[in-house]
Amino acid sequence: MKKMQNTRSQKKNLQPYGMILFLAIYTVILINS
Repeated sequence: MKKMQNTRSQKKNLQPYGMILFLAIYTVILINS
């Protein structure tokens, strides 16, 4: 049960981080082009 909750919370924590990472890569591509 605890392992399930841990993975769920990790996914929630990774979601905003993934968005920031995506935006960073997107801006880099825009600057390079």
